[in-house]
Amino acid sequence: MILPTEGAPSVIRPRSSNDYDAAAPVIQSLVERGSRFVAVSGIGLLSPGDTGQLNDGGPSAARTAIAYSRQKDEMYVFQGGNYTPDNIQDLFRGLGSDTAVLLDGGGSSAIVLRRDTGGMWAGAGSPGEIATPVRFFATPTSVRCRAGSRSTEPADSSAWRSGYSRPRRRQPIRTAAI
Repeated sequence: MILPTEGAPSVIRPRSSNDYDAAAPVIQSLVERGSRFVAVSGIGLLSPGDTGQLNDGGPSAARTAIAYSRQKDEMYVFQGGNYTPDNIQDLFRGLGSDTAVLLDGGGSSAIVLRRDTGGMWAGAGSPGEIATPVRFFATPTSVRCRAGSRSTEPADSSAWRSGYSRPRRRQPIRTAAI
């Protein structure tokens, strides 16, 4: 997934299992234009025009993933415990995302936010426990966090979006338990 500072994120899918340079032309073009961007790799969960189900039922583990809804211009960053890749794909599909990548999975899966972004860490955990899932809702100007339950079921998408409106820059962040 390419995350440019200007414009919408995009997913670049390999053309075959041996296509290790699929992103090279896109990245080279961004570099030549002087664009600022972040490129991340992982398991593709959703991409425009691809409606297939991942069919990866396990194992359940902590997961870190990102997704983007072009229609709503919202980015979702997920970090939480005891989910399968299919659960994460279903969650992002339920939120209306058209682009999603599973970044990491397992006991060491984590996400870090810089303090100066306005984000807030709402998760907690200890060795041997599953950390409380934390979802970061990001728009180009803000980050919004919600602490979740330890359920292995994907969250109801209407609860995630309830009361959401595009925040203005430097608007205080509100957190709420789901």
